[in-house]
Amino acid sequence: MKIGMVAAEMAPLAKVGGLGDVVGALSAELAGLGHAVTVLLPAYASIRGGQLAGLADGAAEVFFDGMLRRVPLRRGRLGKVEVVLIDDPMVAGRGPYDDADARDEAYRYALLSRVAADWLAPRCDALQLHDHHAALTASMLVGRLRPATLLTIHNMAYQGIHAWKDLDAAALPVESRSRLDWYGRANALKGALISADAVNAVSPTYALEIRDTENGCGLQQFVRDRGDTLSGIVNGIDTRTWNPSNDPYIAAQYGPREMAGKDACRAALAREFSLANDPGRPLIGIVSRLTEQKGFDLLRPIMPEVTALADMAVLGQGDARIEASFRGDAGRHVGVHIGFDEGLAHRIIAGSDLVLMPSRFEPCGLIQLIAMRYGTLPVVRRTGGLADTVLDADEDGKDGFGFQFDRATPAALFSAIFRGLKAVQDGRGPALARRAMAVDVSWSRSAARYERLLQSLVAMRPAVT
Repeated sequence: MKIGMVAAEMAPLAKVGGLGDVVGALSAELAGLGHAVTVLLPAYASIRGGQLAGLADGAAEVFFDGMLRRVPLRRGRLGKVEVVLIDDPMVAGRGPYDDADARDEAYRYALLSRVAADWLAPRCDALQLHDHHAALTASMLVGRLRPATLLTIHNMAYQGIHAWKDLDAAALPVESRSRLDWYGRANALKGALISADAVNAVSPTYALEIRDTENGCGLQQFVRDRGDTLSGIVNGIDTRTWNPSNDPYIAAQYGPREMAGKDACRAALAREFSLANDPGRPLIGIVSRLTEQKGFDLLRPIMPEVTALADMAVLGQGDARIEASFRGDAGRHVGVHIGFDEGLAHRIIAGSDLVLMPSRFEPCGLIQLIAMRYGTLPVVRRTGGLADTVLDADEDGKDGFGFQFDRATPAALFSAIFRGLKAVQDGRGPALARRAMAVDVSWSRSAARYERLLQSLVAMRPAVT
């Protein structure tokens, strides 16, 4: 198949969050399966020419802003994946999501979508649109011969809602207006929910949540209308980058057959954060955005009880109030680093006994998958991809390895943390760690599911030549 992907991020070229990881890893996996994959994204200032092989200039002629516009392109390769960068001054030269105002954001994503619809789509058998940034593409293709289109939802909370006047430049077809209309404005995600051939979310449980719960953020009915064309495919991780047996960032390498290195990582992490390093106290890790969505406000009322039983290493940034609270906790039993540090993220995951992810909602989540790879037991709320990937050790005595809780309350979180700490102190930790490490968290299985989904959509739609 000739597969096109349209996105605002692609690791390692441009990454803000999990979206970039998914686009980078999934495109590479599909290309590795023998498909011709092209990823279209803006030419951000952070993207260096040396990251792409065979870089060459090109152009796309599209109708935009009332005229036939020649949009400069830069085309190169990242491994087996073709990458096409839109080098127009209105979308290039800045960072992802660096928008001056609402009209600027609408203009940037409309131009991205217009190039996708007019230049990329005719070259593809299947077109995958990632989140609201690319969603206008589906509306632009209404009424036209087009490739099979798949809308992939990474986070339903962001929908690309714009004033109609801010989309004047987009030259949207008249037939798409009713699909896009959202209380007098244009909703890019709603339009794609209606117009794409299929919709998938980044985990099966999140697909159900956006259909049946408030996580649908007002669009539940349009998700329900998709019927059996809605699906969920859980993400994977790059198991070459995240591999405790050869990780260059950690104090000692280890694997499921020889776990001694994990103890060395724990001791090194305690030293790095100047923690007490009492062997009788488990170490809890946090690597996350520090926001209410991630559930860390739930931790505040129970911090004294948690730190009476365990040490904690925290890496993240986000809500200023939550950052300040963690800074206030820093001391003999709590180490805090506000910001992001790639190497430190590896060391916290490798050196911790438990990792916390108390998210109010989590479309998929990556940290729990990374923790599993490193034999670190995840404590998670039973939502989205966390529910799909973590098996509770007390509910599943054969295969379980983590600890889940249901209600988003401090008491429920503490109960799950306590069960995890008790398992570690009772000596169950190594056996549970090996169970976690035995789970396949690579992209191979998920990429195969995307391949089958795209092939089925192409089979139902005449090929575009």
